[in-house]
Amino acid sequence: MPRVPPLLLPRTPFPDKPLPPITPLSSFSSLVDVSTLDSPFRGDPIDSPPLSTTLLLLSNPFSGLSKRTHALLELIESERAYASDLALIRNIHLPVALGHEPQIPTPPESSSSFIRTLSTASGSSTTLLRPPMTPDDARIIFSNLPELAEFSDEFVARLEIALGSVLPNGEGEDRVGTLFIEMIPRMESPYTYYITRHSTSLTHLHSLPQTPALAAYHATTRTLAQQLSNAWDLPSLLIKPVQRLLNYAGFLYNIIEATPDSHGDKENLRRAKAMMEAVSHAINEGQRRREIVKQVLAVGKPAELFKKIGLGNVGRVLAPAPRSISRVDSEEIERVMQMERDIHLTDQFIQRFAKETVEWVKSVLTLTSALRSWTEGFGRVIGLGPDVTKEAFDAFLTTVDRFATVCVDLDALVREQLLPQLRVLLDTIKRPALLMETLHALEPHHYALLQHNPAKGRPPSGLNEASIAYVALRAQLGAELPAYLTLLHDGVTLCVARLATWQARLWRDVRTPWSDLWDAMHVEGEMNVGSEETVRIWRARWEKLAHDLDGLNIISPEKSTLAMGSARRKRNLI
Repeated sequence: MPRVPPLLLPRTPFPDKPLPPITPLSSFSSLVDVSTLDSPFRGDPIDSPPLSTTLLLLSNPFSGLSKRTHALLELIESERAYASDLALIRNIHLPVALGHEPQIPTPPESSSSFIRTLSTASGSSTTLLRPPMTPDDARIIFSNLPELAEFSDEFVARLEIALGSVLPNGEGEDRVGTLFIEMIPRMESPYTYYITRHSTSLTHLHSLPQTPALAAYHATTRTLAQQLSNAWDLPSLLIKPVQRLLNYAGFLYNIIEATPDSHGDKENLRRAKAMMEAVSHAINEGQRRREIVKQVLAVGKPAELFKKIGLGNVGRVLAPAPRSISRVDSEEIERVMQMERDIHLTDQFIQRFAKETVEWVKSVLTLTSALRSWTEGFGRVIGLGPDVTKEAFDAFLTTVDRFATVCVDLDALVREQLLPQLRVLLDTIKRPALLMETLHALEPHHYALLQHNPAKGRPPSGLNEASIAYVALRAQLGAELPAYLTLLHDGVTLCVARLATWQARLWRDVRTPWSDLWDAMHVEGEMNVGSEETVRIWRARWEKLAHDLDGLNIISPEKSTLAMGSARRKRNLI
């Protein structure tokens, strides 16, 4: 049976799809051959049911089917409708939001109703004043919906195969439970990603500036959507994945209830339902944890959180940890504490790294400045000045000045690039640090609740809220800190590598001109016998000057110190 493009699938309403209906029987006939049904439609025309019965059957295309077949067909039909919704977003709303033409697939030639729908839609103008959204807007609002749309397209195709003989031209016993067991692990990650960002998506959509381009966008997409699928507005479409994931367990429940124990897929249906419920529970639990994290970050201080959850009047609690806690809790606590220590050590390293880098650059600048001063002094000693120059000396001075330029450039790189990046890394630590501080503040309240004696009455409600917040916050930190630490360490490594690159460049920029100068000043046959020989020659050449300098008490630190000490002793004696 040829597949209909997802965007143009025929539509029928279901409880999770409260849209205005279109000819219900046409949709049903694409799934089941009505001539094969055990219904009042079968038999000779003279035995046909009265008009009221016929209208009732037309209004309910699944009438006359067994309860199990009804549940299976409801699953595939609603999945097709859902895939159509996602394709609508992917092919119309998303491209038009970025200023592109909508991607409307060509319908099958055999369907005149499809051709009429497409021709109506293609006559609509999709030219907007300008893209109503930026790429960042679209990324936040539509999240990973294209990925979900691709997944749902595949799921529809595989469901049609898994339904076996339930559908026309299908073969064998249906295997829906087996298919769900295979698909749920692939489904969990993209759906979790989308659902956890859904509230942010809607908030961002409603916060967009109400420009003429955005108004034209909503009008255009609404017109195209209504002509193609009876769809609602964009917010109503964006919530579809959230609703769909939570509905899968209900579909499986209905199928299980109508499936005999002798059916080969019964056990897999039960397993699939349990897996689907676990996924839904994990997503809901994750949502609750994120809400607590958001609340902690919003109030800013543990004391403010305590007021918010009703712990303001409980008083200070210093309950120690119970002597025995579960192994899972113990491992989670130790893992979170270890990551806290890692964050603290990384914080210290970043601060020390920044400080020592600044000190190193400062020492390089000081050394370069000292070399420049020494060069100028040396020139004066050998009698050089504005009116007396020497080519070799000028080349040496030029090389020293190049060193200074390189060092100044390095200082600018450190201050304008490296230090701001390190500050960003330190800023990211503030939020985990606040969460850890709140966790430590909640911990004794959690332990106090664990050790509360029921004989003494019910514990304060705030204590229960604190315990719930503690467990959720600890679990969220345990889940997210590993990824954060990986990113933090990568950021630190990048900064260290960048400084190492700059240091290597500095060494190259200093060594190369210095070597070139040495080669240019080298005299044929002259040997470099080391610094000791250089010092010996200098002392020999300036021996008389050194002797005369030693004879001047005003510049002899050693003699001046001795003379001052002798005078001090004389005054003490007097």
